[in-house]
Amino acid sequence: MFADLPPDALVRLMSRTAVGAGIAGLFGAIVALLLGYPLAVLGVIIGIGAGLLGLRDLSRQVTRTDTNVEPSIKEVRRQMGGRTVLRLALVTALALGSALIWPSLGVGIVSGLVLYQFVFVVGAVRLAASQGGIK
Repeated sequence: MFADLPPDALVRLMSRTAVGAGIAGLFGAIVALLLGYPLAVLGVIIGIGAGLLGLRDLSRQVTRTDTNVEPSIKEVRRQMGGRTVLRLALVTALALGSALIWPSLGVGIVSGLVLYQFVFVVGAVRLAASQGGIK
């Protein structure tokens, strides 16, 4: 689906995701403050920050993937898989550990991650639709 995109399309997606996630996080923080959960505001910020760092790390992994030769699917999975699993495990441990110690912080982190993923998916669908990728 994204193979025929112009080279700058994914860069634009990443920057739009960062801006959109920041705006969504601001609204999430306002809602948390209005509901009386100030620690959840910190959680939303941490969750969105973890999402952005994850996307940045994924982008860095993709650029370092060896494309000099036609890599097999197995080779690409090997190059990208270990670090991705580690990143997801760390974010999961952070969210669950925080939820056990400070429930409102943990819920805020999960909410920030959900907001970030929602903005990213909406942006990716819009990008694919604008390129004729969704029929």
